[in-house]
Amino acid sequence: VGSFICKAASGVCSTECPPAGGTGVIADTTSCNKYYLCNGAGQVELYCPSERPHFNGVTCVNDPATCCKCQRETCAGDMFELLADPQNCHSYYACLNIDGGTEFTPQGPYQCDNGGSFINGACDDKTTECENACDAVDSTTTPVTNTTVTTSPGTNVTSTTTATIIPGGCIDPSDFTCPKQGFYARCPDCDPSYFNCKAQGSTPTVGYCTGDLVFNPVPVFPYCIKPENCPFEP
Repeated sequence: VGSFICKAASGVCSTECPPAGGTGVIADTTSCNKYYLCNGAGQVELYCPSERPHFNGVTCVNDPATCCKCQRETCAGDMFELLADPQNCHSYYACLNIDGGTEFTPQGPYQCDNGGSFINGACDDKTTECENACDAVDSTTTPVTNTTVTTSPGTNVTSTTTATIIPGGCIDPSDFTCPKQGFYARCPDCDPSYFNCKAQGSTPTVGYCTGDLVFNPVPVFPYCIKPENCPFEP
């Protein structure tokens, strides 16, 4: 599946990890329930917990309408580029320059002729049966085997770490390779536990927030915070 960036209700849905070993969370284009943690060394596949099953580009929420795969894509900059309507597989958006500037914006939605379906970037009049991207059923019950590929700085040698993560569960320390010194979320949820990394490439130790505090799962603010403020994005 190709990468995309779309504007979600509470942020930006991205499917590519930040460059130069950056950390963050990114969306899955086929599942509202699944997302990935970019830890600087690779990707770890995670699932939202059952009480907040929809990933909105930043964190897990209750509102299915903010799910990344329900959001319309943004124009890449090409005139007349056509974008799928995630709410209706029989319609699409066209990227047009309506104000004479250099930015193209999606206009529509427009219906495919003769009840056709919008497939692979174009209307197909011969295909009248299709499934809305936003309505596709997500799988949330199968444990996932995750592979993280780490490239040693200055070399072409890579190592692979495989982890099995139960949907909504936390990562085992033995399955996490520290991207660099610092603190990292151990769980996709607001949990008191976190990873404490002493050096790049090391196995982390598990730390715990004091009192009633929980560790913020949003990578840009890796600190213990009050539960009522979690998740928090600065």
